[in-house]
Amino acid sequence: MIAKINTGSNLYGALAYNQEKVDEGMGKILVGNNLKEVGIRLNEISAKARTHGAHEPIGTLYGFTLLVKTETTLKEGFDMVQNRFFIKGEGDILYNYNNGLMAADP
Repeated sequence: MIAKINTGSNLYGALAYNQEKVDEGMGKILVGNNLKEVGIRLNEISAKARTHGAHEPIGTLYGFTLLVKTETTLKEGFDMVQNRFFIKGEGDILYNYNNGLMAADP
């Protein structure tokens, strides 16, 4: 779970929700705002997540909701699974960069 919690009317609710995700194995507690650690966690999610085509929330970062979506395509007779990442904006608008794919070392 990647989260940045600011002050709000229901701080306990936000903490309880995040702890539920950690308890279910769908989240991990990260310490501080270490961007390297956030990148490592996003790559772990990219390798392991299977959402079956649904947009699944994985947490928030800087006040934006982060989502992952698993897409399966057929390539040369084999199923190819890709996870794409999105940020939810105002309303139901989803934004992505690099078609939602994680950057990789060349």
